[in-house]
Amino acid sequence: MTVRAGGVEDCRACLRPTRPQGSGASDFPGTTLRMAKGLCSRCYALDRRGVDPFAVPLPQAKPEAAQPAGENRAWLKIGTPVQLVRWVRTADGDVARLVEGEYRGCTPQVWRVSVLGKVGEYAREAWEVTTP
Repeated sequence: MTVRAGGVEDCRACLRPTRPQGSGASDFPGTTLRMAKGLCSRCYALDRRGVDPFAVPLPQAKPEAAQPAGENRAWLKIGTPVQLVRWVRTADGDVARLVEGEYRGCTPQVWRVSVLGKVGEYAREAWEVTTP
């Protein structure tokens, strides 16, 4: 793990630069939010699904089972930049599909995310939301 000036550290799994929790992206351009265990938000989401982000090159890991989105999402506000992650089986193996955009709301069935100005709906049972 590399520690840089201002509290920026590299993710322990993928080496992306991460910023301290409680800081904004505008304070640390080009970084992603640092979560627990010294992981970036993307690797932390993998770890929560039971995928070891250290063992497999990202995004080639596949979770054992999708977890319901029942945790506290108080941080999720309209206009918040989000990343949706979904695992898809292909002829070449299981791969992650990523969607990055702005959160626009949700229902019990779908996430609403604006990508390049167009709002799309993504099934909550298939997509997990995290911060980019």
